[in-house]
Amino acid sequence: MAAVDARIAGICSVTQCSGEEAEYLLTICDTVEDAVTYYFEVPDEHLSKGLLAPIPPPVQIPVLVAKPPAVPVMLPPPVQIPALVAKPPAARVVLPPPVPFPRTEEKKKEEKKEEEEKKVPAAVEKQKQSEAKVPTGKPKISQKAYTKHATPAARITNWIEVPIGELVAFCRHEMLVDKTKSSDYVCPICQMEYYDNMFDLSEAELAKQDLDMTSGRSEITVVQFERCSSHFYHKACAEHMAGRESRSTSVKCAVCGHIYGTLIGNMPPGQMTHEVYPRHGMNCAGYEDCGTIMITYSFPSGCQNGRRYSGTLFIYIVV
Repeated sequence: MAAVDARIAGICSVTQCSGEEAEYLLTICDTVEDAVTYYFEVPDEHLSKGLLAPIPPPVQIPVLVAKPPAVPVMLPPPVQIPALVAKPPAARVVLPPPVPFPRTEEKKKEEKKEEEEKKVPAAVEKQKQSEAKVPTGKPKISQKAYTKHATPAARITNWIEVPIGELVAFCRHEMLVDKTKSSDYVCPICQMEYYDNMFDLSEAELAKQDLDMTSGRSEITVVQFERCSSHFYHKACAEHMAGRESRSTSVKCAVCGHIYGTLIGNMPPGQMTHEVYPRHGMNCAGYEDCGTIMITYSFPSGCQNGRRYSGTLFIYIVV
């Protein structure tokens, strides 16, 4: 008992703790040195009785066991590949030239047709290049050898036959520059499209139809009057405007009103006279300082186409 009190007194003298704390330290530690060490290692709030945790057991470090060395793997010896021997080249067989067969008329026609079909891609490529950029000026319709003047309307207007290729190129330029629509390009007389589905054709079909028209294999049915650069008509509509009789002497453009030829009406015979009055002669009110022109139309009574009519007199004063 005296030994226990001596150890408690030793712990208290070193740590300055109470007797109860020293007694508690001896219950969890074997020696005074362990009790003092434990006292200084734990926090102050754990020094009350019952809050001091026992010293944890020492951590057991596992002993590392060395693995046995790996067994070497024996690879099989490499396989010897036999060398390839090149075969000698095969002998070249020379064929005799083909024997030409006599050309018949049908064969000649087929060859001519094939040559014309070869020209179509070149025309299509040229058309695509022209459409790649907007031209600075309008395409002009040129009068070529395929234009014929065999009807009264053709002779009076000196019209130009327009094949489908030139017409489509002209209309496409107008649509790009003036922002017009394909539905705007119709004959002003019959209000029908110039050529059937001309804006829906592929480039190959358009080039083929244009080649047929310019070579004379198909008829050109659209014309342009000589002095109307952008007005087109169906040939039948233009002939209907002039009349098919040889006595037709004039044609009037339905778009701009330009008159081709000599306009002859059924006016009865008469006389037109004019007189000029200088200043201070015969003056109109408000125009005393200006001269005056008097125009007189005189038509005597008579008979026309079996019907009698009475004469009349018109006088116009021009200041």
